[in-house]
Amino acid sequence: MKKRILIWTVLSVLMVSCSPSVTSEMLTHDFTAQPTNRVVIYGAADSVPTEVRAIGQVTVDGKSTSLKNQYARALNLAIAETARNGGNVLVVDNSEIKDNRLKGTIAYTDGEVNKSLTLSAERVAQLQATGFTRKNSVVAQMDSTKQQAIVRQQAADWEQERARMQKAYMRQDSIAHANGEATYDFEAEQKPLGGMVKVSIGPAWTTSKLYYQTWNGLEYLSSQRGYALSLSISNTGSKAYGFGCDFYGSYTKVDAATMGDLVDYSYTLMYLGPCFLIGGNITNWLRIDGSLGLGLAYCQDDGDTEFGGGTRLSLGLECMVSKSAGIGVDFVRQISIFPKPDGLKLPDDETYGFHQIGIMATARFHF
Repeated sequence: MKKRILIWTVLSVLMVSCSPSVTSEMLTHDFTAQPTNRVVIYGAADSVPTEVRAIGQVTVDGKSTSLKNQYARALNLAIAETARNGGNVLVVDNSEIKDNRLKGTIAYTDGEVNKSLTLSAERVAQLQATGFTRKNSVVAQMDSTKQQAIVRQQAADWEQERARMQKAYMRQDSIAHANGEATYDFEAEQKPLGGMVKVSIGPAWTTSKLYYQTWNGLEYLSSQRGYALSLSISNTGSKAYGFGCDFYGSYTKVDAATMGDLVDYSYTLMYLGPCFLIGGNITNWLRIDGSLGLGLAYCQDDGDTEFGGGTRLSLGLECMVSKSAGIGVDFVRQISIFPKPDGLKLPDDETYGFHQIGIMATARFHF
């Protein structure tokens, strides 16, 4: 148990340390937060309107995540920080992408929002097409007089909005319906699904004791090798953790001569259950993940069929061969426990069931 806790602690630290960090420096913290779908993005090839004024700076540090290959994610983080600090303009500086940093000027304008310049797949492609070496023109800072005027105007706008919402509530209308635009979650629309389908196959060894009857009493075998197949479906969204579902099946055949019998003995194990998953990038092309599941277990041997419970622990390493596919290897620990027959006595440190470990080759597909 202590080993499992240590493994999950190490994995958690690795995932957090691999995630990009976002920092900002602001001239003012008095501006009202803006909807992310109203933040206009200007790049090196764009002319920034003269009425735009800077109110701060934002930096996205990719750490061990390549921002050049995950440019849309880096933009999303910078836009969220811009909107949180009250900006409605982000002037992107790609010149330090080679150092795995994305910088930007957080700015504000009273002008109309050009929706074609807000975050979208097309806008991301346009910004990437300008390259990663050109620097943007410097945006003039907003003076304190202008800052105070905007703060007063935003306070007045908020009072008007609050009064309108109160009237809507008195009419027993939904506030969300009355102010649908304000509750629109553009970030959720932009987040990647983070889905993964993993198919695994490889040898599996039964590490628990396999008892059989002889003329001299009970004997046992261990480390019997079979073959296993596994299918996992999971979704982490844009986070380092998520949930999924695992199917595991194995087949083991024991030679009759090994057991001093006249016929071969074989058994089939199956498992199905939900799992908790944690994972992330170590480098641009190398990923690590782990999962822990609890579910239903099934056993069928030459004469019996049994149902019980089981747990599944998986630790995997993946090499990305494209943006949506990878190959790798998994270490799997599968435990299946079944109701003990009446009258059967086992040592205190043993349970009635099967313990297996496997080293499995994996193919992964991300969507």
